[in-house]
Amino acid sequence: SRIYKDNIENLSFDSSPVLTLQPRSFTWGSNTVSPGLVDFGYIAEEVHEIIPQLVDYNSDDEPRGVRYQELSILLLEEVKKLKARVDTLEAG
Repeated sequence: SRIYKDNIENLSFDSSPVLTLQPRSFTWGSNTVSPGLVDFGYIAEEVHEIIPQLVDYNSDDEPRGVRYQELSILLLEEVKKLKARVDTLEAG
């Protein structure tokens, strides 16, 4: 809601690097709430190298997790770009 936000502006961030993220499969380690669980997702350190805005950091400023909720925003921007390109190609 607008009542919780200041300085609202259109996104001026290049969303295209989101397409270079590499999904990984992995098993959760013993220091997690789901040890041994086979899962998939992104590795925070790898995402940090591409789009640091999508990463949560610990108190030492080290990557600790991926902000998956923001990932969908960047993906939607890429879908919009693709739709505009398809529309242009279909019109021509």
